[in-house]
Amino acid sequence: MLLEEIDIQNFKNCIKKASQCLIVTHEFPDIDAIGSCLALSEHLKKQQKNVVIWSAQEIEKQHFFLPNVETIVTTYPKNTHFDTIFVLDASDISRVRKYTDINQHSASVINIDHHPDNTLFGDFNIVKLCSSVGELLFWLLEHCRADITPSMATCLYAAINFDTGRFAYSSVSEHTFIAAAELVKKGAEPYPIYAAMEENKTLTDFELIGIAMERIKSDPDSGIIYTSIPKTAPHSSLKVIDVIRQISGYEVIVVFQEKEATRVKINLRSKGSFDVSKFAKLFGGGGHKKASGIFLKSSLDSAINSVIPALKEALSQE
Repeated sequence: MLLEEIDIQNFKNCIKKASQCLIVTHEFPDIDAIGSCLALSEHLKKQQKNVVIWSAQEIEKQHFFLPNVETIVTTYPKNTHFDTIFVLDASDISRVRKYTDINQHSASVINIDHHPDNTLFGDFNIVKLCSSVGELLFWLLEHCRADITPSMATCLYAAINFDTGRFAYSSVSEHTFIAAAELVKKGAEPYPIYAAMEENKTLTDFELIGIAMERIKSDPDSGIIYTSIPKTAPHSSLKVIDVIRQISGYEVIVVFQEKEATRVKINLRSKGSFDVSKFAKLFGGGGHKKASGIFLKSSLDSAINSVIPALKEALSQE
């Protein structure tokens, strides 16, 4: 992966100057986000830095296989003054839940991300289009000649594996495979990581799939297939959209998930040329061309009635 020299120097200099480091990521963090945070934390600690990884949400069980995941705190450390804040895998600072709690007044904000719609909110922005933050962080560490331990390699390999759909998405490049191979050399074990991520389904997960399939709706003419999940559904970390997208014949997949009575999380995937990131921006969301998300302050029905007609219109104009 080609990194600009200024990115590498900024990364080195920020770490050199840092003493009290805070690492955060987006809300509803996934394995790319959490794995990258853990790998960066270990690297910083090896440089004798004081480090806190903070998430305003409880860590999901599917992350528990990641080394050192128990070090993540979910209560903001108000009594600690941070001089450096690393924001990973967030296209905008507002995507960090309770970001207003973060003391940014005298801290340097380092924005490390791979989303094309990143708002460059940091004092230093290391933003590169690639498969994952895990891949980006790997190459930054490689250019710094960092000692990547087996636990760091596990976290970064899992991060890349997750965000590439097991190395299947169009974001995968030859550099992605090189990074993965190097991480295996450094101690990542592909099968245990795969098993922890894939062979861990519960009956609750399949109950959720059943609810999603019961509520599925499709429009072959527009190429849209979507479903909705009410907040009364059993809690599961399963990504329903990865199940729905396996159905052939549809270009755009949408999952509406009711988080609260007036808050809906919307995931969008594109299997064709349609840019769901561009569409998501119409509703204040964003992400990648093939995978994006939206949060709406709305009821579940209102969200569906707003988004689906707009999506049909956008597809018709493509």
